[in-house]
Amino acid sequence: MNRATRTPTIAVVVSTYNRADRLPRLVAALEAQQGVDSFEVAIVDDCSTDDTWSVLQALAATSDLDLRIAQTPTNGGPARGRNVGWRMTSAPLVAFTDDDCAPAPMWLATLATALATADVVQGCTQPDPVRAPGRGPFARTMIIEEQSGLFETCNIGYRRAVLEGLRGFDESFPLPFGEDVDLGWRALAAGSTVAWRPDALVVHDVAHTTVVRDWIALLKDSRRRRYAPLMVKRHPGLRAQLHHRWFLAPAHPPTVLALIGFGQLAARPGDPRRWALATALAVPWIVHRSLIEPLQGRPRNYPVLLPMGFVTDVAEVAAVAEGALRYRTMLL
Repeated sequence: MNRATRTPTIAVVVSTYNRADRLPRLVAALEAQQGVDSFEVAIVDDCSTDDTWSVLQALAATSDLDLRIAQTPTNGGPARGRNVGWRMTSAPLVAFTDDDCAPAPMWLATLATALATADVVQGCTQPDPVRAPGRGPFARTMIIEEQSGLFETCNIGYRRAVLEGLRGFDESFPLPFGEDVDLGWRALAAGSTVAWRPDALVVHDVAHTTVVRDWIALLKDSRRRRYAPLMVKRHPGLRAQLHHRWFLAPAHPPTVLALIGFGQLAARPGDPRRWALATALAVPWIVHRSLIEPLQGRPRNYPVLLPMGFVTDVAEVAAVAEGALRYRTMLL
């Protein structure tokens, strides 16, 4: 029997933007779901500028999924796209994933089972094992191997009643950063129960081309971090999830120390004591990026990779600092 003829018990919702080439893999992974027969799928094109809409139309015409598609009139960010998506569906349970993901065959059945006893269920996300080996030092992917407290929508399920009670995602987040955290913490504040299911697995794409192109993309991507202080301002309890409560990431404190040292050196570059101070303050960052959270790559390439990595960390700290000033919330 065609899945589209059955009453859905769970819905899958995806907001997509300019990833036409990855949508067939996503739909194929959803077609391969096992253990759950009655589900619906809503994929919303957030006004892409590539072939996303035509690809979605072709997939909707050929897939045996109960696949519904929509296109937003303007690009409003994933919060809007997901809200459009879950409101297109009727199932009492809603699972979210992303257009650069491929859920494992038992993903949806596992989430549906867990949602019988919890309001929100987060699953495990791992890098694509095909593309992960040999990835460059600045390749982008997602790794979630324990309950993060950040409610990432690459792999999460909600009861529809929770989404309706909270009116879905806050669409004032225009970029893909923070809207999922905000929804999860609002659900917690409303008394929702949360569960972790590591066996609800999603494989996340590994975005890498060349080292330089990956690095430039990562620099551009760092701009999204300016919304981190807004998340903390709205949900002060989130600080417990952060590094020493005042830093977004473990790399940020040594980055700030190194910046202080370079600032002192720039003030008096001819003073040997300033050189000694700058070197001493840079050592914690070098240790962090060499041993604690090392950059992917061969150590022999570190003379080039470490300066590039430092610029990336500085860009991220600068974005968070900009947000801290804008939203008047201390965070670095």
